[in-house]
Amino acid sequence: TKPESSLEFEPSTEKNRSRLVRVVEQTYEQTRDCPSLGDVRNIEDVLEGYQATGVFDPARWLIVRSEARDVGCLLLADHPEAEQMELVYMGIVPETRGNGWGVLVTRWAQWITRTAGRERLVLAVDAANSPALDMYTDCGFISWDRRSVFLRFFEAGQDQP
Repeated sequence: TKPESSLEFEPSTEKNRSRLVRVVEQTYEQTRDCPSLGDVRNIEDVLEGYQATGVFDPARWLIVRSEARDVGCLLLADHPEAEQMELVYMGIVPETRGNGWGVLVTRWAQWITRTAGRERLVLAVDAANSPALDMYTDCGFISWDRRSVFLRFFEAGQDQP
């Protein structure tokens, strides 16, 4: 059954791409998911990376709206060989956080996954992002793996080892 929601979910198109780019950028503001990456991410490179994950379908890249205003995004990728969908990225713009919309967006992702006939929905989240961890737990997710990410920044012109 389609989840009831006060939110609207608008599929990504070439026509609304600039809005999608803008809302993804806005969701990175004051993020608790890998906040140290905030200033080093070029949004077009990020979206290109997201798009290269699994099977890309623009109908599964959604602009989340409330009262005719863009308030977030939901980006899903299909992995048919693994019988799973991946929640590649989900974000809510800072000024509308705290409304419980993360749960609504996640429930929408779960519904899309079931509708596609996939066995599971997977995602990755920063272990230090306790609000997101709590929200995903409330939505029925369980932790099944942990990974570390290593990153080194180089200043322009700095020799690499």
